[in-house]
Amino acid sequence: MRTEEEKIEKQRESWDARQGVYGNSLRSVLFKNLPSSLNNRLHQKHVDFVLKSLPECQGSLLDVGCGYGRMSAEVQRHKPSMTFEGVEICAEFADKFRQDLGDCYHGSAVSYVPSAQFDVVLMVTILMYQTPETFSEFLHKYWQSVKVGGVLICVEPYRNMLVRYRQYNASEPQTEHYFERNQLKVLLSALPNSSVTCHQQFGLLPLVNQPVLHHGITVYKES
Repeated sequence: MRTEEEKIEKQRESWDARQGVYGNSLRSVLFKNLPSSLNNRLHQKHVDFVLKSLPECQGSLLDVGCGYGRMSAEVQRHKPSMTFEGVEICAEFADKFRQDLGDCYHGSAVSYVPSAQFDVVLMVTILMYQTPETFSEFLHKYWQSVKVGGVLICVEPYRNMLVRYRQYNASEPQTEHYFERNQLKVLLSALPNSSVTCHQQFGLLPLVNQPVLHHGITVYKES
């Protein structure tokens, strides 16, 4: 069994290699085998969800697993006075975030220790790379860095029927975690002084909103 350090190094190598192939693009951080039009559609669903979840203040945002800054850049367009900080394991992504948005810690989200509090902590497809045994500890660490009156926004992959089939027929154990319909809600609702303000599923096709690929939860931090 791999140690935590070996798992992190494997993730770093994987993301460095993927960035080397796809650059700073949606295919590098979303679905590498989807047509650009479908990745663009999913990206816009993420953006719409995040923007409607933001507090009214300009404030500050911590982007955990920020990639090259695809989500923070969209927030910046709508809230130009907001300050941004990122956490990213891929060196090229981290450099791009620093260039365009703000300071970025280059390393694992597990090893990063927040040194400030933020109005928004954003996690888009980052919890999926943790183990179920560490979900609570991971979330509590970042929840502590959310200001009272701030929000934690979490978007993670949905365990749909295609995922279930693929996992059932996989020759090796899957390292990524896909979340059941209410699993994210239960995890985030358990955070102290939290209240769920938004819960949404993101389907790929218009009108029918199927197949569901991701779902998002926003929790507000009460005093």
